[in-house]
Parts: sequence; structure tokens; C-alpha cells
Amino acid sequence: MDLAPWIAPTPRAQARSLDLVRWGTALVLLTHPLHALVYREDASQLADAIADHGLPAPLVLAWGALLVQLAASGLLLAGRFVWQACAAHLAVLALGIWILHWPDWYAAGGAVTEGHPGAEFSAVLMAALGGVLVSRLPWRSDETRARAVRHGLDLVRIGAVLVMVTHPLHLITDLEGVRDFGEGLEARGFPCGVVLVCTLTALQLLGAVAFLTRRLVVPGALGMLFVHGMGMIVHHHLRWFAVGPGDEGNEFPAMLMLCFFAVMIAHWPARQSATAAARPRREADAGA
Repeated sequence: MDLAPWIAPTPRAQARSLDLVRWGTALVLLTHPLHALVYREDASQLADAIADHGLPAPLVLAWGALLVQLAASGLLLAGRFVWQACAAHLAVLALGIWILHWPDWYAAGGAVTEGHPGAEFSAVLMAALGGVLVSRLPWRSDETRARAVRHGLDLVRIGAVLVMVTHPLHLITDLEGVRDFGEGLEARGFPCGVVLVCTLTALQLLGAVAFLTRRLVVPGALGMLFVHGMGMIVHHHLRWFAVGPGDEGNEFPAMLMLCFFAVMIAHWPARQSATAAARPRREADAGA
């Protein structure tokens, strides 16, 4: 078995992976304006935050931002005006960081500021949208377009893992937090809680190294998918929203997992048929 494609994989079908990121990101973002259409207090709370920053017509701005998200998400799902829709989402998310999240970073986990989720969820959304935007700009040549797709997936890969890695890096500097987290897992019936926390932290750190160096990307992605899948079950339960209508919900780990999965399938080595694998050997024998 040739291990080289697993150790140093060459990405392929990157446009397909970015399409997956586009669809998934659109669906995640779509939940916010749809929820606000049913529960009007969402817009009122957003308007209050806008008013606190001294901006005029806060309720108009709040509904404007929600409707932009609604329309832009629909365009992303339809595959129409994609880079323009990404740009609109990026503008709304940047405004949201200033109005809602700054200066806090964490939106989930023990480091989150209670009642004030930070910017990390918006950051991973922006990395995903930025990657899709770069790949869909109206480049003139096929070569430039192919390079843009490659860079777009790189932006998703690097951006998502840099957002994620802040959690294990924070945890390894907080030994008391490791112990509390482990004891909490043991209280839920998991054995060796502290050892389990250390193992999950190591998987995240190794996955980050794999993504940043683009070595062993598939095993690294599988490890991070396992960690965040466990987190969705154990920590986030059935809650959805991480910001806005709720807190510490599944949408943040779901967004990370979407990016990791998209990068993983782009780096999954292609199957080599037995005939193709035997051809180099036959040619070598013939040359001998």
C-alpha cells in the first residue's frame, strides 16, 4: 500500500468541497433570519445593541441586516450571484462583531464570557465565506480560476483550524479547567475524565498541525470531527444557536465540522485501480 497520498495528499475536486461549504454555510446562516421572522424579539434585541453604539434607526438596521442574511443565504443555496452574496454576508458579520461580540473571542466552552458570546463563530463563518468568495470572483483565465479555487479551500482550511485551535491552547494553560472538565465528564458517566480531556485536546492539537502543514490531513480531520461530534452530544445537547437567540449551541461546532469535512474529502486520496497500479511495474519490467 502506498502511504504517500495519505501522508502528503494532493487536493482534488476542490470546487466540489467549496460547494459543500457554500451550501452548509448558507443553511447555518439562514436559521437566524428565519428565527427572527417567527420571534420578533430577536430583531428588537439586535436593535437595542445597535442603539447602544449610537447608530441611527436601529430597528431598521436590525431588520435590514436580517433580510440581507435571508436574501444572501438564498442566493448561495441557488448558486446565483455567489461572490456578491458572500460579500453581503461578510459585511453583516463584520458589523455584528463590532456591535455584538467585541472584544470577547470565545462563543463556546469554559472561557466564554457569560451572557456575551465572542467573535469566534463569526470568524469561522467569515473564513468559509471568504474561501467561497475568492473561488467565485470573475477571474478571466481558467488557470487563474483554478488557482483561486485552490486558495479558497486553503482559506477555509487554515481559517477554520486557527479558530478551533484557540480552545485546546487555552485549555493546556488552565490545569484547573482541565480537572473541572474531566470531573464533569466523569459525572456524566465517562471513565477517566481527565485522561479523556487530555486525549481530546491532543487530537485537536495534532489535527491543527496536520491542517497547517497539510500532512496527514485525513487522519487529522477525522480526529477533529470525532472531538467536535462528541462535543455536540455531550456539551451542546440539542441547542442550536451559539449567538443571538441562544448560547453555546450546536451551530458553532457544526460549522467547524463542515469545514473540516470539506477539507478532508478534498484531500482523500483517489482510488487507484489494480490495472493502473500494475502499469508502472510492467513498464519497469519492460525497461529492465
